[in-house]
Amino acid sequence: MDQRAAQRRARVAGVMGCVDTVNGSGGAVTYGFVDRRLAEWCRAVIAAPRAVRTDVHGDRIWLTVHRPREVLARFGYVAPHRWGIGLDSDSTKGFLQGVLAATASFSGAGMTVGGRDHGLARVITGKLGDLGLAAGPMRSTQAAITIPPGQVQPVLARLHAPQTGYAYLGLRTEQHEQSPHTTDEPRQQSLVNACRSQRAAAAEAQRIRALGDLNAYELKSRWRQAAELRRDRAGLSYQDLAEVLGVSKSTYTGLLRRFWSAVETQRRRSGNRTA
Repeated sequence: MDQRAAQRRARVAGVMGCVDTVNGSGGAVTYGFVDRRLAEWCRAVIAAPRAVRTDVHGDRIWLTVHRPREVLARFGYVAPHRWGIGLDSDSTKGFLQGVLAATASFSGAGMTVGGRDHGLARVITGKLGDLGLAAGPMRSTQAAITIPPGQVQPVLARLHAPQTGYAYLGLRTEQHEQSPHTTDEPRQQSLVNACRSQRAAAAEAQRIRALGDLNAYELKSRWRQAAELRRDRAGLSYQDLAEVLGVSKSTYTGLLRRFWSAVETQRRRSGNRTA
């Protein structure tokens, strides 16, 4: 298993091990998400449309997984509240990325993660320690871990977690506006870039939707697949979509560039014929 695959699979375990879980009939397990984008990402990576059903109730999105021991086995599924995580650094990093995506919240006290139960909090603390990212002392009665403000940026940078960083950037920007003489630009730059990337992703998704039926264009299947992913999952980052395809981010953006080049070439030819 390559590094990207190991991180991607462990990230699914980190997310689904943290969200609300309900045992269903026939051995099915239902996972509750507040963030629609996160639910869409998990469903896309699991890639088992016949075994995963999506329902929306109120402000929650629920993924019901049938035959979880079979469908989720490659992600480390053991039981509804138990997931096995590899001891290698890639699996550890992926698991923590999932935990942050599912649970991270920010305040003046720092970044808080976990919150489901004491066992999960202990696992998170241990995994942070494995990567040399100590979260400070934690009492055994705590179900959540709060990482002090001074350690938040190093943790996000070490885990390459720009999606989680959006909320952190909002907090830092608010603090910066309240204290105009405070400069923290170098530490915020990576998160600023992440926000710009998110806006660019949404804009590109809109451009692809404006093209209409992509079958009207002569495109290689990989180019069309890359474009359809971008169009249909506007809330996911380029890195997220690259992982859905099992390729690097640079490879994925390269597929999109070739897609746009082919589309523009065909549109120019069509315009010339019309003229």
